[in-house]
Amino acid sequence: LVSGHNDYETLKNKSSKALRMRVKGGAADIGREPMLMVRWKNNNKDWSSWHEIPLGNLGQTYIVKRLLKLGMYQTRQWEFRMSEPIEFSFGAVEEDIEILR
Repeated sequence: LVSGHNDYETLKNKSSKALRMRVKGGAADIGREPMLMVRWKNNNKDWSSWHEIPLGNLGQTYIVKRLLKLGMYQTRQWEFRMSEPIEFSFGAVEEDIEILR
């Protein structure tokens, strides 16, 4: 899942304080903990490396996960995927930013 380019309607630099995600995944008996994989592209340049977020035992309940202090950018594009072949959905994805001068 790849997002569009986010600029919060300004080309000023932004500092990303946190990314919060409410995730629900299908239950799966795969013998290992599934990971939500996240990476981003700043200012339409190279992708970051993948960041793994352990999701524990998934089922029908949404769980909240977050990443902190994700750097500065003018525009950012996100990519999400699961480490295992299971279904998942987002209830919400929110980024806390500070618009810089």
